[in-house]
Amino acid sequence: MTPYRYSRLLATVALASSACVSAALGNSPPNVISADWSKVIGLSTANASIEVWVEPPLRRGYSIHDQLFGALRALSADYAHFQPWSVFPRLAVAELKPPTNGKAFWDFSLMDPIAEDFMQATAKHPVIFDIGTLPDRMFRSKTPVVLSDNADEAIKTHERPYFENVRELFFALDMFPDTAQRIDVDFDELVAEVTKPAPAESEQPGDPPPTD
Repeated sequence: MTPYRYSRLLATVALASSACVSAALGNSPPNVISADWSKVIGLSTANASIEVWVEPPLRRGYSIHDQLFGALRALSADYAHFQPWSVFPRLAVAELKPPTNGKAFWDFSLMDPIAEDFMQATAKHPVIFDIGTLPDRMFRSKTPVVLSDNADEAIKTHERPYFENVRELFFALDMFPDTAQRIDVDFDELVAEVTKPAPAESEQPGDPPPTD
């Protein structure tokens, strides 16, 4: 059906519906609704905010880095979302290498500078951290993802495959029997790492232990 005929069909349906409604109401005069804007019965608590997807242009050294964070600062929004996502796994996953023999391999060296700039740009405002990308190692696959050494290279299949919907994720992916437990432990450890207090200057790695 051509767009012209489709539009005519919609117009015909609308006119017919209008005629039916008028007949049902017996052509009674329309009800008049008036609003009293001087009377407050409630206040909206909704907040217009922004989601900051962590992508390479947010990294220091990019030509538009300062402009991006300057715009975020100027927006002055509450509850801005810090959202690393799977397309850039080296910027989104802090432990790409699985733990081995009880040793973890956390690496925030790429994520931390962006998070620091995000926090400075949103200073004095509440924020939300949504670090939700699952490592590829959480799922079974005959062809594991090969990550590039280039953190700026997009890899659209880091979560195999990448799903927006959590229900689709858990029903469609080939998971290990204990994947849910693995995810739970992984995020518990992630929160512990992210919220861990920074060591005092005298306790920085490589410094000699303090003496009495």
